[in-house]
Amino acid sequence: MNNITIGENIRRLRRERSMTQEHLAELMGVSCTAVSKWESACTYPDITALIPLSEIFGVTVDELLGSKKSEREARLDEVKSTLRHIQHDDRQSDEAYLDYARQATAEFPADEYLKYELAWALRCRVVFSRDLDGETKEKLTDEAEKILLRLADTAVDETIRIKTAYSLCELYSQLRHDAKRAAEVADRLPELEYSREVVKADAIGCCSEDAESKKLAKRCREEATLALTKALCTNIEAYATLTDDDDVIVTALASSNTIWRTVFGGDIKWQDLLRSVAGNHLSTARAYARRGRQDDAADSLDEMMRCVNRAAELYRTDCGDTYASALPGSLEYRRGEKLIEEDIFRDQIAYKLRGMDASELDCIRGTDRFRAVKERLRSLAKDAAAPV
Repeated sequence: MNNITIGENIRRLRRERSMTQEHLAELMGVSCTAVSKWESACTYPDITALIPLSEIFGVTVDELLGSKKSEREARLDEVKSTLRHIQHDDRQSDEAYLDYARQATAEFPADEYLKYELAWALRCRVVFSRDLDGETKEKLTDEAEKILLRLADTAVDETIRIKTAYSLCELYSQLRHDAKRAAEVADRLPELEYSREVVKADAIGCCSEDAESKKLAKRCREEATLALTKALCTNIEAYATLTDDDDVIVTALASSNTIWRTVFGGDIKWQDLLRSVAGNHLSTARAYARRGRQDDAADSLDEMMRCVNRAAELYRTDCGDTYASALPGSLEYRRGEKLIEEDIFRDQIAYKLRGMDASELDCIRGTDRFRAVKERLRSLAKDAAAPV
C-alpha cells in the first residue's frame, strides 16, 4: 500500500466535501489524531477501514488507494447514463430497471447515486408491477428501506441526503402506511421558514440598492414564490388523496390548479407546474368517472393533454422566458436553462400512460376521445425516447 498516495487522497477527498478532520474522525469512530496521521503519511488506515472510508467519500477502494480514475469514471458515467435510459424508457419494464440497478451497484458499490437509484428501482418494482405477491413486495420494500436508512446516515452529497429523506417519507407513507415514521423522517429536513428560498428572499431583499442587487432580490422573490406556492398546492393535493368523497377531490384539485394559474399566469411553462396541473386533471378525470360523469371525465383528460402538449412544445426549448404573475408582477426563467428536463419529461409521460390504465376509466375507454389522448401520449413517449 502506498502511504503517500492514500494519505493525499484522504486529504483531497475530505477537503472536496468541506469536511473537517474532526467530522471524518467522528464518522470513522477514530481519534482526530489518527486522521491527521493518515493524511500526513505517518501511518495508514487499517484494511478494515478502507470500505467505510470509500463509502463516506463516495469512491471505490481502488480510487481511495490511488488507482487510475479516468477509465473507471468513464465507465461510471456510462453505467449511470444507461440506468437513466432504462428508467425513463417506457418500453423497458420495472424489472429490467431493477436488474440493471443491481448490476450497477455491484460494479460500483460505493457510489451514492447508484445506491439511491437501486432503492428507487425497488420502490418502482413494488408500486408498478402487478406480478408480485405480497411476500415479495414486503421483501423488496425491506431492502429499499435498509438502503435508504443507511444512505440517510452516511451520504456525503447533500442532494442525495435530501432525496433519500423524501424517498423514505414516501416509502413509509405509501408502502408502510406509517404516518408517524414518515413524519419523523421529514423532521430531518429544514422547516419552510428556514428554507433556502425563503431565507434568500428575506435577506437579499433588505439590501437591494444597486441594480445588480435588485436583480438578485427579484430572483430570490421568484424562488420563494415558487416554493411557497408549491407547498400550499402540495398540501391541497395531499388532502384530496385522504378522502373518498369524489366531489371534495374535484373541488380540491380545481382549487390547486386555480392557485397555480393565479400565481404563475395562464400560460404555464415550468415543468413542475405543468406536471402538477396535468396530474390534477388526470385525478379529476378518475373522480368524475367514478361518479358516472363520463363527459366531464373526458373533458378533464383533454385538459391534462393540453398541459402535456405544452410541455412537449417546450421540451426542446433551450432559452428562458417571462410570464405574468399576480404576486411578484413577472417571473423570469433563467436564460440558457431548459424549461423541460429530458428525464422528468419522459418519466411524466410514462406516469400518465400508466394512469390511463386505471380501472375507473373503463367507462370511457372505448370512446374516440379517450383513444385520441392515449395515442398522443404513446406518440410523445416514442419521441421522448429519441436523443435531443
